[in-house]
Amino acid sequence: LRFFGESHLISAGEDGELCIWRTSDWECLTRMNGHKGAVHDVAIHPTGRLAISVAADKKLMLWNLTTGKCSYTSALAQPARMVLWTPAADAYVVGAPDALLVFELKTGLQLHALRHEAAPLAMAFGSPTLLVSGGEEKALRAWDITTGACELHLPAAHATRIKALARVAGGAVVASGSTDGAVKLWRVSGAAKGAAKGAAMQLLMEVNTRMRLT
Repeated sequence: LRFFGESHLISAGEDGELCIWRTSDWECLTRMNGHKGAVHDVAIHPTGRLAISVAADKKLMLWNLTTGKCSYTSALAQPARMVLWTPAADAYVVGAPDALLVFELKTGLQLHALRHEAAPLAMAFGSPTLLVSGGEEKALRAWDITTGACELHLPAAHATRIKALARVAGGAVVASGSTDGAVKLWRVSGAAKGAAKGAAMQLLMEVNTRMRLT
């Protein structure tokens, strides 16, 4: 499920169909078909005119939400579990089993492959150019998506695998959640003035929900 503001919602599921809903009366405005397997994730462009979906059929599909038609289809080497627009909305990040792949929207060309030691399971932008990722290896990484470089590696950010990351509205703060129920807030910052590279993540607080986060 992905909301666009408060007016519309896109739903997708095991049957491969995507639906656009109007939230005022919950009428289904458009049904979009194209995937031959379960849809794993959907990302809506900030303009509300486009959306990207990835599914079990190893396909990435770019949808025109005005017409409800697929504008572009790309075959992936492996099924992707995640997709996310960059803050500038001129590129998108696809979560593959061992890497996060950055693609340019205009050309569809792969710009970077952000390699992980174990499967990445979550990602969120901490700043316009810094992407934070986490997953099976229990670590958090911060990537500069303009260069593809890993600017920070926190090897013991959580005690168990990281299943969720989200940017907190209104600032450069990211929340991370792991399967043992721990939720942590991190302040994300880029390289210090005059430094060639680098990033920092400061732990602000931690809450133990005492629930298994799946």
